[in-house]
Amino acid sequence: MSMFLLAILVASPASAGLSARLVYLRSGTAENCPEQAALKKAVARRLGYDPFLLSAPHMIVAEVSGSASELRARARLLDESGIVLGSRELLGKGSDCAELIASLALAISLTLDPMAAATDPGPEPSVAPEVARPEPVEPVAEPVPKPMPPPQRAAPVITPVETKKTTSLSLQAGMVGSYGWVPALSPAVELGLVLRHQSWSLSLDVVGVAPQTRTSPEGLSARVWVAYAALSPCLWVSPVGVCALGTLGRYAGKGGGVDMSRSGSDLHAAAGMRVQAMLPLSDRWSLGMHADGVRVLTRSQFIVAGQEIYRPAPWAANLGIFASLQLF
Repeated sequence: MSMFLLAILVASPASAGLSARLVYLRSGTAENCPEQAALKKAVARRLGYDPFLLSAPHMIVAEVSGSASELRARARLLDESGIVLGSRELLGKGSDCAELIASLALAISLTLDPMAAATDPGPEPSVAPEVARPEPVEPVAEPVPKPMPPPQRAAPVITPVETKKTTSLSLQAGMVGSYGWVPALSPAVELGLVLRHQSWSLSLDVVGVAPQTRTSPEGLSARVWVAYAALSPCLWVSPVGVCALGTLGRYAGKGGGVDMSRSGSDLHAAAGMRVQAMLPLSDRWSLGMHADGVRVLTRSQFIVAGQEIYRPAPWAANLGIFASLQLF
């Protein structure tokens, strides 16, 4: 089998004795070529020491491929950033890998330590007597590498890992069951925005509680509803968040059971806690649930014909379910 060097595109290392990690790949008819241990042994024999270390920053990638008529080998030297500093390519005819692996070992040795590779390691001891050949075989001269050009900068072979976004803005909308805000258990709707960064989030919601009516034994009534904005900073231990909660809005009411009914409004404020959980449905959609408990700070009186018909309870609660869409 004849063998010759196709190309030398690798620069000599700045100092002798360069260590590297070895990656050895075989494909096609080259699957029957010697294994990685044989290649490492051949390089170590030529240099007089083993240059391959798992902790070395550089890496040698040796690839052997073959077809029905020829074998090819290529060795590339990469730095710690995955930059290809250069490569050597060999071509052999036939299917015998022995000479190809010997030439590949020489190419790797010259790349790692040209001074040590230039010395003759002597013949390798035979493990069994060889059968005499009928005709003498002339020795094949090893290809002499040409002077190596400066390293060429190339795109890294390592694919960059996509980093996950740590800040997001989401839109939320849902339904709430409210107790203690108006005279009876009442449905409510909520719409809000959530800014989240890693394990922290800040949400701003607008909530409207449906009106409910309280009637006195004398037939006087007060129809009350409330709308408010809620600010909620949260700490997340995924998928559960624990939050502080503050609300500010307006009570509204209308009297009944009298000849001339009147309407009025008053300030609403409350503060408390929220616990919520999120269930991801896709990359952008999530389903969430929250439970709120607050202390009502402004307990307005709803008076009809001089009689107090309704006054909010000192405590109020919400239980809500909502859908969340991540905007970015």
